[in-house]
Amino acid sequence: MLRPLFSLWTSILCVLFCRTAESKEKKRPNILIILADDVGTGDLPRYWNSGLVHMPNINGLSEKGVLFTDAHGTPLCAPSRYMLLSGNYQHRGRHYNGRWNIGYQHNQFQSHQKSIAEVLRDKAGYHTAMFGKWHLGAKVPPDGLQNKTHFLTSNLHNWTLPLIDGPQDIGFSKSYVTTGGIQEAPYSFFRNGLLTTNITSRVSYWEEGKYRMPSGDSIIRKSGEGDIGWDSTVYNQILVNETSQFINDHLEDRSEDPFFAYVALGSVHYPHSPPTKYSDGSPIAGEYPTAHMDLLLELDKVVGSLVSLVERKGISNETIIIFSSDNGGLKWDSNFFHHSSGPLRGSKGQIYEGGHRVPLIIRYDGVYPTNEKRSNLVGLNDIFSTICDIIGIDVPDGSAQDSVSFAHYIRASNNTSGLRSTLSNWDYSKGTLQSEAVRFGHLKLIRHFGAGTGTDELYDLASDLSETKNLIDNVDYADIISEMASKAKEVGPCPDNVKGPIVFSTGREVTCGYFRTNTIKRCARWRIEGELYCNRICGRFKKMCKNIRASTSNNEIEQEASAVIPTLSSHPSRVPTTAPTVCEDDDNWMSGGTVPVLSGLSCDALGENESYCAVLDDPQFSNFSKSVSQACCICGGSKLLSPSPSIASSDRPSASSALPTSQPSQIASQSPSACVDEPDWRFVQGTNVALGCSAFDAAPSLFCKQVGDIGFISNGKSVYEACCACGGGQHVEAASSQRPSQVPTSSSSAPSLSIQPSFRPSASPSSKPSNIPSNEPTECADDPDWKSGNGSNTIFSGLSCETIGDSTFWCEALDREEYKNFGKLVSQACCTCGGSKFSSSSPSSIMSDMPSSQPSVSPSIVCVNEENWYFNLLPVPLGCFAIETDPVQFCQTIGDKGTTYCGKNIYEACCSCGGGQHVEPGSICKDDSTWRSGGGDDPLYSDIKCSDFSDPNVCLILEDCPSSATDTEPSKAVGDACCLCRSP
Repeated sequence: MLRPLFSLWTSILCVLFCRTAESKEKKRPNILIILADDVGTGDLPRYWNSGLVHMPNINGLSEKGVLFTDAHGTPLCAPSRYMLLSGNYQHRGRHYNGRWNIGYQHNQFQSHQKSIAEVLRDKAGYHTAMFGKWHLGAKVPPDGLQNKTHFLTSNLHNWTLPLIDGPQDIGFSKSYVTTGGIQEAPYSFFRNGLLTTNITSRVSYWEEGKYRMPSGDSIIRKSGEGDIGWDSTVYNQILVNETSQFINDHLEDRSEDPFFAYVALGSVHYPHSPPTKYSDGSPIAGEYPTAHMDLLLELDKVVGSLVSLVERKGISNETIIIFSSDNGGLKWDSNFFHHSSGPLRGSKGQIYEGGHRVPLIIRYDGVYPTNEKRSNLVGLNDIFSTICDIIGIDVPDGSAQDSVSFAHYIRASNNTSGLRSTLSNWDYSKGTLQSEAVRFGHLKLIRHFGAGTGTDELYDLASDLSETKNLIDNVDYADIISEMASKAKEVGPCPDNVKGPIVFSTGREVTCGYFRTNTIKRCARWRIEGELYCNRICGRFKKMCKNIRASTSNNEIEQEASAVIPTLSSHPSRVPTTAPTVCEDDDNWMSGGTVPVLSGLSCDALGENESYCAVLDDPQFSNFSKSVSQACCICGGSKLLSPSPSIASSDRPSASSALPTSQPSQIASQSPSACVDEPDWRFVQGTNVALGCSAFDAAPSLFCKQVGDIGFISNGKSVYEACCACGGGQHVEAASSQRPSQVPTSSSSAPSLSIQPSFRPSASPSSKPSNIPSNEPTECADDPDWKSGNGSNTIFSGLSCETIGDSTFWCEALDREEYKNFGKLVSQACCTCGGSKFSSSSPSSIMSDMPSSQPSVSPSIVCVNEENWYFNLLPVPLGCFAIETDPVQFCQTIGDKGTTYCGKNIYEACCSCGGGQHVEPGSICKDDSTWRSGGGDDPLYSDIKCSDFSDPNVCLILEDCPSSATDTEPSKAVGDACCLCRSP
């Protein structure tokens, strides 16, 4: 009798407790990341036994967890923080070397990239928070940084608004941060993106120096505004208090959800200002020979406080604790024999191991082993995929491109399958790439690009951890060196274009030639594929990449030089005489014919729609001696009826020659449904300025959302119908009562539309679609619709026949496939009467119609686009390229109406050369050739000339560095000398 009763109670207890245990298992673990600043592996006794500071708490963390001996960040701070939170190499972000403090630009994350915080919050229900040093860039509200000296008190800044692109915008539900740590202004905290300092009563301008505060000597290294109570000595203890409060509140209010807390400490970055005592009363300052060592002592206390909080709350079995640092340690202290890198060569900012090898410790009680080490190669970017792997969610498409999970490796050292075997690193200084390193297992190749940086290096870290024996000249390694160099280029910021087909996520196969027409839109649509596989076309860092390629190949130097001004004999004045190769669309082809709905369609517009190929594969729609099947459908996706024949004549035929006058009967039953540009559509807004779809390229999704359906109708179409239905700058030419499926239909401001093919304007001279080839120029008349395409050199892009005038130089420079547009070379569109002469001189109407305030233009002055200039005419900023729809009218109407930005009105920025351009030499944008940055505190930014950098972020960095008395003009800051068009 007792036995059955016992069994019954056992079953009941099992059900109750097993379910409880099961529910606990289903709850995902909390995650606490503690990121130190400038702490090297040699600073911690557990690594090389070289650290001189007693660190019992960090030692204890490693004894209860797993320590990684070959983990890597980047050589510098901000790029590593992006690397950690994005799962990417640094150049996948907006700038190749990261975004740093706040200013007038967005943060480092591109719009399609998600942070690990955003993924955990949105896909796994995590309560996310960040405390400490942000250093990923953000935009000062409302319109970006206008006054760097008066960050907080300038009336051009509105601090009732949150930071634009701050922590709250990349997935952190709660945050308490400083934008630049403890080393730069503003010396204030931001809570959930909002400034906590009262700007009317609590702002102080902190001059460089030391200030006695209740907790110790606070230090300011760079003057600037901040909170009146700023104290660098208590920075880390503030972060401990904030983190503790967050975890306590979370356990009270949301205990059923996991939390993700990212704590970015100030230790041990300069200025070194340790507190007199820690919060527990134990002494800090003066305990060791240097303030640097004192801060290491405080770091250990901070880690102990955070770990003990988790333990006291009884959640150590539910919490993954990750400790690491952003980059390698500081330079060797020869006076006290403290080496932050241990036996590793180099330190922060260098490409050697000491510059980017970082400590990494992971603890998860009851799940991961204790007191174990792992020696396989891992990167901070791998933490993204590892976390996703641990909690069982997928990495979102377009994010964490360079992240490899090592989740299974944490559990056991023999779980090595799938781990990375290669990892790359880059050293940027003076605005460009100086060196790159790539690991293949224990081999490390270092390649140098900057002048005077030395020869390439190869080290075997298994036998030469200190990188002292260069094996680069050892012939036994020749093959592996070549392979490593190729890998470094492949994953770096400047990969070569791939040869062969590229497969999109839709399954479509193209080659890099696909991106050579409609380049901006196509590269934006397929931004990841474009940058990875066709970087010479879609890459965002063309100037830097051009310099790198020139420094690595004499042949490339010659090619780049010859590409600037080609000889006349090399002009490709004819259509290619060979048929398209397999799976290569013809970038120059557009359908001919007299049917407006079906004429002027490119291969890209057709996509893989078989009905299009059936309709257009008729002789009357042939163009350039090719039918649509010959030009576009040879990959099989749209149907190829027969192999593409050889082109009978090398001469380009007239687009309308020998076309039948009757329309095939099957066309009437077909409704084209692909997306095509609506180049001739204009809407009139405000001041009678006609803008076309191309004006929306600055921010198509925002523009279409805010402007698309609020009544801007022209030619029977709203802006949405004409420009936005396919995602920006395009429309659907189908007879459909609904928007295309590519565009979300849930927006309350997006009513259903009826798009009729009959709305397509006829190609009359006044409304000629600029992307449809016109007939060959006759009687030596230039083509008024032609503009040069977007080649590698922006100086040569977007130039019309009128701009070129009678210049032989321009005809020679532009007469290349790279600058072909509308199916024509410049010689075909503008220079048909003898190289560069026309039957009459170039019209001067654009110049003569300009307002009287127009600066004079010398024919010898080269005009370049002012790509960084924007004005806020509409709900989204428009740049100079918007003027190209009607430059004369635009410049006259808006040119001098006070739309000023970066110290320039629209006329100065865009209209000086006749529309969409400005004059570089002699204008306020002229770089000062004699200026050099002074010998500031950071050698990375010393002695830099204007031409060494082009990114405005560097302007902000250098603006902080004091000028030296040896400067040619010591009163000039970098902004005055070099950045007038880019930096307020």
